[in-house]
Amino acid sequence: MFLNKNELTIMYNGDNDKSRQTLSIAKSLHSTINVLDIRKERMSRSLFCFLLYISNITPNELINKEDEYYQNELEKGEYTFVDWFYILKKNPELFINPLVFYIDKGGICLTPKDVLKIA
Repeated sequence: MFLNKNELTIMYNGDNDKSRQTLSIAKSLHSTINVLDIRKERMSRSLFCFLLYISNITPNELINKEDEYYQNELEKGEYTFVDWFYILKKNPELFINPLVFYIDKGGICLTPKDVLKIA
């Protein structure tokens, strides 16, 4: 996947209802959208880290902290961006808050309507 600053880019988990709603709103705003479903698409470690960096967020903000695996295995650990990349590749169900990027802005969508602030 590549980034085109003139296209809206969304990184999301297609199994998550909130993520699908965010994508639906994004599609109503823009005709060209780069869609990155973390369950299906190949994504480089450097792209993942770059997207988090330009969004000024931590990977921990993307995670479903109520998930049993998170609570039992990850909650007390300290992880780098690269560690989170591999954790999310193996456990995409943990990824619940989509990331949206447009031009030079990026951010996390805690609710589906948050995409309106970025796009």
